[in-house]
Amino acid sequence: MNEDFTPHDSIIFNSDERIIDLEWMPDSSKLLLGIKESGSDESKCKSQFWNVQSKQLGAKHTILEDCDSLYRNSMTFSPNGSAFVVAMYTYGTGHSVIMIDSSTMSQLMYEVDFRTTRFDFTHDGKWLIGAEGGQIVIWDATTYEFVEAESVRDFYML
Repeated sequence: MNEDFTPHDSIIFNSDERIIDLEWMPDSSKLLLGIKESGSDESKCKSQFWNVQSKQLGAKHTILEDCDSLYRNSMTFSPNGSAFVVAMYTYGTGHSVIMIDSSTMSQLMYEVDFRTTRFDFTHDGKWLIGAEGGQIVIWDATTYEFVEAESVRDFYML
């Protein structure tokens, strides 16, 4: 907003699209938008970058074809911005965690075994940590492999 509280910039979308989540790249050069498209028979979850300098939207990329929900506040960038992770829900497969390469928009990881909706990368970008109710889930962010899931309920007993 400007000093007089008027919007500085606006991003306009089609009526069948909703911005569900957004996250700044670590260098603040682009804003990643998580978009839910629901105008057709199949719902799609997409991502799109908004470039701060050019004030232009990039191409839309489908993250998941049959997607019923993108979890708010789940999109998280790796420390260097090379990848981001997002949590989604589909009636057919349930909860999923997807890691995407930020430059190619290709899928690096697809996990359906956990209901994680909050994420953080270690500062060196080697590990992805997800929170799922009463447990912490850890993935190797360099090989995109599941490492372990640990219950945090025992910590309440201390």
